[in-house]
Amino acid sequence: MTIRPGLLPGSGLSTTVNEIAVDQLSPLARRAWECSFLSEVSCDTARELLEHAWESRLASGQIFYRGAHHADMAMLGIVASGRVRIFVRSGEGRQATVRYAETGAVIGLPAVLSGGSKIDGEVITDALLVRLSPSRFRGLAQRDGRLAYLVAGYLAEQLAEAQDLLATDLFTDVRTRVARHLLDLAIVENGSFVVRASHQTIADAIGSVREVVTRSISRLDAAGLIKREGRSTVLLNRAGLHELASGHEQSDSASLAPGSLGGGRWDHSGGSR
Repeated sequence: MTIRPGLLPGSGLSTTVNEIAVDQLSPLARRAWECSFLSEVSCDTARELLEHAWESRLASGQIFYRGAHHADMAMLGIVASGRVRIFVRSGEGRQATVRYAETGAVIGLPAVLSGGSKIDGEVITDALLVRLSPSRFRGLAQRDGRLAYLVAGYLAEQLAEAQDLLATDLFTDVRTRVARHLLDLAIVENGSFVVRASHQTIADAIGSVREVVTRSISRLDAAGLIKREGRSTVLLNRAGLHELASGHEQSDSASLAPGSLGGGRWDHSGGSR
């Protein structure tokens, strides 16, 4: 494998990230491919897609994508590890998260297929991406009916998720939106669900401001749903947070007590976020 410095797509700025040309998929990249909808394409299509692919390691907090004004600036990749968020930015600098993406998620499709997109990408936790050639993908999708159908199905799923997120952001209060994003951002550490994002990061994700988010987090802390530990937030009661995030907050205080079903400790059922 050869190592070469990369460029932020659409920015022309050098990064400190090493990008590794993929001669053979690494174990993480192979698992991501198998988890993605692209695993259902034919062997010939898979071979063509991966022929010029490479792996890109990204650091937490890095803005790895700054939109594309035309198709040639587009970025296409599969998340092999870590978590990234896709967001939009207003002219005044405020942000709103469109999507969180984890292992197996394919990111960048709208810009590749529509000739550009005004979205940005940020790394939430250190990530590995399998980068694919946008022009090669576009050409294959025009010739391969199976690939085109899989892309259509995947984009339909993403549209439904985006509509759900939009409804949450439009029709619920800040505390409910904060609860949802805490669940989305949580990672498992030593058997507990922990969020390392700052209040400002969460405010950016929901299109609010830090002071409002801080008040909401204090209320969640007082209710026993979460606990602040230094710069981190520990989710004590995931069931209660899910209830709040769904817009059906329970009135029974016992159901929100720390240690109740769905609390901060990992259970073998895994439980969807």
